[in-house]
Amino acid sequence: MIAHRPPVLRERYPDLTVAFHDLGERVKSVARDGNDSSVLSWVARETHAASRPDIAHLLDAAISDYLRSVAPHGRSLVTRRLDHLRSVVDSQLREIEARRASSESNYIDGMISALAILHPQLAAHSTAVGSLAMRIALAMGCNSDIARDCANVGRLHDLGKIRLPKNILDGTVLPPQKHGIVENHVRDSQEIVARDALLARFASAVRSHHERVDGSGYPDRLVGHEIPFEARVVAVADVFHAMTSPRAYAPTYEAAEVLAYIEEQRGKLFDADVVDALRATLGAAKCAAA
Repeated sequence: MIAHRPPVLRERYPDLTVAFHDLGERVKSVARDGNDSSVLSWVARETHAASRPDIAHLLDAAISDYLRSVAPHGRSLVTRRLDHLRSVVDSQLREIEARRASSESNYIDGMISALAILHPQLAAHSTAVGSLAMRIALAMGCNSDIARDCANVGRLHDLGKIRLPKNILDGTVLPPQKHGIVENHVRDSQEIVARDALLARFASAVRSHHERVDGSGYPDRLVGHEIPFEARVVAVADVFHAMTSPRAYAPTYEAAEVLAYIEEQRGKLFDADVVDALRATLGAAKCAAA
């Protein structure tokens, strides 16, 4: 019954069949006696591994599968109980996500503040990329949860650069092997984020922010939608802010020049929809002043 479930669920639930069966048994219990505590405890546990839409998808699938077994004469009461369950679970998920979002934001704020002591320019870049990534996501019509995830990936994307030698990070020494060394920062960023339980869900997108839609990026040569959505958004925000900001190791460009370059690479290096949203975010009249 779950063969058609989205791949993202299979990534988050290595044994999806077992998880689905467990939830199905809990749904049966709610249908029998109206006590939803077993499902609510399951939801509270699983929100550490999956997002609100994924949990809701699993619940809807479990309810639909169960209702197929209910005789028509008993369906009215069962349906009312399960509709009430959906409502209660949705409310619980929203409360959990609100608390988690607040915790994540405060935690990342602390990380950026600590980073600013050692590398103020890197901290400022991370903050700016996160802000622009959120604006781009909102311009694409994303809900606030997804936009906030894009912002968080943007704020975390360069954490691995704290492991770079100072003479590379500040641009005073650029050895021939610089690019190979610098490229390691995506893996280092992923490692730092992945080992923290509160932030681990961002690790894959953090790793992929230098992937390019034509497969020419790094570290995994991902193509198109193989690249996590948040990473595709941050890739554009990162390039725009980096190229328009003063850097010791590269020239600074006018915003209009950078936007023209990004649009030239629309659908090649950068996701076409993200590029369009960047232009909408900046506004043609704002480009020169952005």
